[in-house]
Amino acid sequence: MDLKRIFMNIFLGIPKLRTKEEYFDNIDRILINKHIQNQRNEDLYGYISRVDQNKDYKGCIIILHGISDNRKDFFENYWLRDNMRDDFLYVIPDFPGFGESKLSFTKIGCYEMILNWMCVVKKDYGLNKFIIVGQSFGSTLGLDFYRWMSENDLLDTKETDKSEKFYLKKLILYSPFAVTHVAVLQYYLLGWANRVLGPIVRYLVNEEIDFDLTNLPKKLDPSIVELIYTPGDSLVPYTNSLMILENFKAKSRMIEAKNHINLFICNEVWQESYNNLIDE
Repeated sequence: MDLKRIFMNIFLGIPKLRTKEEYFDNIDRILINKHIQNQRNEDLYGYISRVDQNKDYKGCIIILHGISDNRKDFFENYWLRDNMRDDFLYVIPDFPGFGESKLSFTKIGCYEMILNWMCVVKKDYGLNKFIIVGQSFGSTLGLDFYRWMSENDLLDTKETDKSEKFYLKKLILYSPFAVTHVAVLQYYLLGWANRVLGPIVRYLVNEEIDFDLTNLPKKLDPSIVELIYTPGDSLVPYTNSLMILENFKAKSRMIEAKNHINLFICNEVWQESYNNLIDE
């Protein structure tokens, strides 16, 4: 019995729920379902804006959802359409092992998936300015993806059509978790037992879901990152954001009187943070 594999599936969400059969096509007048292929001819799935040829888009916003949901559940349950702007192209990809994806979930698979969508946006839509908006696990993945992009010399410092690299303008991250095994204990309200249970959970966390954002490389530019958190979050306590901010001096915003889900779907929060950040 592969305990680490079982633990990973529990952590990511019950497979039957995150990969359940749904009607993914054209769920909204502003989005269409699209699948692309990576260099290994494997299918990657996501939503992308129904392009208005008369629009002069300012850039592309990539939305990274949390675990347990596939992209359709996330889009419908988190009221995302209420806060979408018509001056940006949107991509909402599914991670490997989510939605229609037949691939196994891996960390590098997630990074390559995001990068493949960025390549499509750059080639087919002529855009090379990207903003990543992450929610919960999507925030953790987005920040680690930023690290991975930097380590692989894939980042550009300005927007240019001729560059082979990518201009990542902002990361707007709602309620990221800092360290995987700590987040698991907090989720089950067992943070107080970290000294006893911590080593056990650390053993069960395999490399594909092992994240630690408490010691990010110093060459990363924290000024393009905004962490948004709330003291009312019981699923991913705000102390996770504080752990990240201790050594990574990103911008941050604490929103009172919200919980884990309402922090992301609240129109007021989007108006105060997301829209202002994008327009900077």
